[in-house]
Amino acid sequence: MKRLRAMPRPPSMIRCHRCGGAEVFQTKIGMMYKDGKAVGGTKQLLCALCFMQGERVVLT
Repeated sequence: MKRLRAMPRPPSMIRCHRCGGAEVFQTKIGMMYKDGKAVGGTKQLLCALCFMQGERVVLT
């Protein structure tokens, strides 16, 4: 993991600060149903590698 974190990357690339992984997925928190449709919510990016290990690491 130290090797992954130390590798150079483009400045705009999102990387996990905990594991160094570059795989992310987007979730929405606090969504509600209104007239049969999902509306609202706050978008967050989570690290996929940490999530598979049972940790929820939010990326900014």
